[in-house]
Amino acid sequence: MALILETLRRIPLFADLEPDLLRSLSEVCDIRTYAKRAYICRADESAHMLFCLLEGLVQLGLTHADGKETGLMLLEPGQWFGELALLDGRYQPASIIALEESRAMVLPRGPFLRLVQEDHGLALGMLTVSQRRLYHILEHIKRVQSGTPYQRLARILLALARDYGEETPEGPRIRLRLTHQVLADLSGLRRETITQTLTAFRRTDCLKVEAHRFVLTDLRRIEREAE
Repeated sequence: MALILETLRRIPLFADLEPDLLRSLSEVCDIRTYAKRAYICRADESAHMLFCLLEGLVQLGLTHADGKETGLMLLEPGQWFGELALLDGRYQPASIIALEESRAMVLPRGPFLRLVQEDHGLALGMLTVSQRRLYHILEHIKRVQSGTPYQRLARILLALARDYGEETPEGPRIRLRLTHQVLADLSGLRRETITQTLTAFRRTDCLKVEAHRFVLTDLRRIEREAE
């Protein structure tokens, strides 16, 4: 329980809770581990829990009838998900997949709703984040609904560099470990097309890949490709 309590203190959503409330919350939380490519929850599943990611990387997306995934956004440690089904008691609207081995702290719906009655700011904080995610998803759809493979992949790389980038002497470096399949899911392209497009970017010296991490070595060139 000590680990859960310390984890709760580090999550901005719960950081300002009274110590007694925080301790009560830690008593009903659990920590779960998920294998790589495992579903944490599927769309239309009644998973009425809030998940706070502790380790790993997860993808929020849509699963089509043929099993193909369309990625909408990536979530890293410190972020939470599952809040929509948690608040309204309905089904989870999106699939959430662990892209690498991941651990998450899980909070059941009942205790959370009781907590919201004690601190109304929690619901407001979650709704604010949910609204921002909706804007993020709408912008993502705009990026990939049209254009050549070069344009679509360039837009995805620029968005990832903006959201998960860190500056290096060579250019913005995306700190997430990204496979070709993840980029295919996010862009709506085939994995083979992603491989060919990335090869073209690397040959023109505007992109460098180190252990599945991407460095945008010629940011202006990639911005032109995205237009």
